Amino acid sequence: MSQYAIITFTVGDITFRLLPECLGINSMVSMVVLAVVHAILYQLRIKAAAVLLLSALALAIVQNAVRIAGIIAVSLVSYRLATGPVHDFLGYITFAVAALALFRIGDARRMD
Repeated sequence: MSQYAIITFTVGDITFRLLPECLGINSMVSMVVLAVVHAILYQLRIKAAAVLLLSALALAIVQNAVRIAGIIAVSLVSYRLATGPVHDFLGYITFAVAALALFRIGDARRMD
């Protein structure tokens, strides 16, 4: 794990360091893989598959921003909670919601 922060900022009395691992690259790759698998399984046309892939990237970015914002918001109430279970599990929860949204988009594109 890298200790070099890409971004450092302060909210209230708390200083946050976003490390390279916090950028959501794993989520982006996973969402794109889910989009490709969905497009192949449902034999989406090229235009529908392209929309799904772009949606996957957008959802991954939004998902990661919500995850980071959630950790920051919880840290204002309890730093220990934010750096413990919230940090450990919020990524899974937000990713699951984003994946469900991706599948909904894929289903809607399949009907076109």
